[in-house]
Amino acid sequence: MSRAIPLIMVDAPHFTPLRAIAWLFVLEQPTECCHFLLAAVAARNSLPLSNLELRQDRDSLELQLEKTRQQLYELTKGKSVEAFEQDLIDIREKKARLEVQVIETETEMELLKGKIDSVQQENEELRSKVGQIRPFEDEFRRLRDEVEELRVKEADHSKLQQAYEQLKNKAKDSSNDRAELLVLREKVKSYVEHGMLLEDEQRKNKVDRVPKALAGIPPQGCNDGYDAFCAILKRGIRLAALSRYKDE
Repeated sequence: MSRAIPLIMVDAPHFTPLRAIAWLFVLEQPTECCHFLLAAVAARNSLPLSNLELRQDRDSLELQLEKTRQQLYELTKGKSVEAFEQDLIDIREKKARLEVQVIETETEMELLKGKIDSVQQENEELRSKVGQIRPFEDEFRRLRDEVEELRVKEADHSKLQQAYEQLKNKAKDSSNDRAELLVLREKVKSYVEHGMLLEDEQRKNKVDRVPKALAGIPPQGCNDGYDAFCAILKRGIRLAALSRYKDE
């Protein structure tokens, strides 16, 4: 919309065309400024040239008009009024689109703000639940440590149980060996007594068998008993040594 020059300036005695042009530039209306200059120049040209002041005003107006045309060309870059009007329409449409985008953005911001508030509330609830669970976490940690200790003790107990079973089996074997050793001792004792009886009998009969018996040669007729006695004696010695090794 064009802006009119205030009437107080037109009617004022100090109002001049140059002041009108300056006012139009202040109002950012270069087109109207050019029209005004053209009208002023035409009006000045219609006046008599005898007046020096009027001629000077005319020359000044023509110079100002040329400068205004140059400035108008630089400002418009040679574009027509229709092009400026189309640019203005495009700018208004762009402004309308931007206003719609701003409204949509504000709506999205409100939605996001609501979501943020909801998430913050959920975080507060979760923080409260975590605070309630924390004592149970300490208790769980303590129970877990106790379970680990019990597991270690159970492993130690299992090792002790295995060692006990091994010792038990060794004791059982040792008991069997001791029982067999006792039986062998009884047999040895019996054979020794039997040998002593034979020696007494030989001595009574004055038979020359004592040197042979003392030399380790069994008397005639007692080879089987002597061999059995030696075998039992060797087995008894071996079992006694084995029993002593197990006891150690």
